[in-house]
Amino acid sequence: MTSDVPLVQGFPSWISPSDFCNKFSRQRKTENAIFVASNCKTTSNCRSEYARELMEHVEVHSYGRCLNNRPFPPAFSTARKGKKFWLDKVRIMQNYTFALVFENSNMHDYVTEKLFQALLAGCIPIYMGAPNVRDFLPANNAAILVSEFQSAEELAVYIKRVKENVTMREELLSWRDRPLPASFLRLWNLSWDTAKCRICQVLAGR
Repeated sequence: MTSDVPLVQGFPSWISPSDFCNKFSRQRKTENAIFVASNCKTTSNCRSEYARELMEHVEVHSYGRCLNNRPFPPAFSTARKGKKFWLDKVRIMQNYTFALVFENSNMHDYVTEKLFQALLAGCIPIYMGAPNVRDFLPANNAAILVSEFQSAEELAVYIKRVKENVTMREELLSWRDRPLPASFLRLWNLSWDTAKCRICQVLAGR
């Protein structure tokens, strides 16, 4: 990350590193894949169009405004922000084996809370977005990258293989059985909670 004060969106004050290995991730998965997106006009990477094509080949429950085919549960927060909304989203995701984590843009370093919510929920993220996303993962194989497949149909074939093959699935989730790497833990120090202090430190050094 090249900015003077990098900011990682995925680590709010109400979760801790240990949550990634135990709080939600051990829930039994009863559903296939989840997609939650509300900005349906992302022309830079056409994520809605890609998701629509993928949904022709694999079962995906879409809860957001885009390609919606599932309503949020009645108790789900409608605030669209804050602790309850954040955790409600994770609680829904924890029922799914896969989570479509499609960013608004495929920009370097642009990684949002979507990725970390999927990891926290124990999903296997299917990621579209930052080319350097592996810098933000707890392991190189902790996510399936859309960029590594020639088409949505090819990706769908792979998703089905993982779903049906316990060994492949456990390999993608094996990072949870190891201590979180220092590179992932360092991201914690780049959260919103430390941003003001880090801005002051940068300004004081000039």
